[in-house]
Amino acid sequence: LNLGKVSVVNDYIWEQEQGNIDYLREKKLGIYEPKIKMLPVVIKNLLEDEELYSFYKTNIINENIRNGVKEVSKFIIDE
Repeated sequence: LNLGKVSVVNDYIWEQEQGNIDYLREKKLGIYEPKIKMLPVVIKNLLEDEELYSFYKTNIINENIRNGVKEVSKFIIDE
């Protein structure tokens, strides 16, 4: 998401990544499809349907996701 890419996730480490999947789905920033047999259809739709792709891209841009490493590092060093 930080790179502006539409994520397609089909599996995750439960508990550890649950919050990330919830965020992705609630904010409509990407697609979670747990059925691996459905992935070709999901990817095909994403690649061929410009409106669908634009929907996710717009949501990602509007979320204004950025890498906070610089700010966190500065905070740690300054403390």
